[in-house]
Amino acid sequence: MEIHAAIQQDPQWAAFQFETPLNLTGNFQFKNVDEAANAPLVQQLFYLPFVKEVHLSAHQLLVERFNILQWEEVLVEVADQIKSYLKEGGQVF
Repeated sequence: MEIHAAIQQDPQWAAFQFETPLNLTGNFQFKNVDEAANAPLVQQLFYLPFVKEVHLSAHQLLVERFNILQWEEVLVEVADQIKSYLKEGGQVF
């Protein structure tokens, strides 16, 4: 399963965009773990202390971070977590 990471260019978003094999209809925004109660993948991402928001759409997952660190410090960790979750058959919703 291919997961590609591409920098979201908008500087107001301290975010990374991951292109995934998901085929979702609609756009979804989660601001905390409680809002992600029906989205196990998103819940898992919120357990990372630097995750601020998660956005899902068609084939993209956008992870916004708090400014407590730089993406270079955690990008591999986030990408590996998403890839492992999806490879193991984890459900998005």
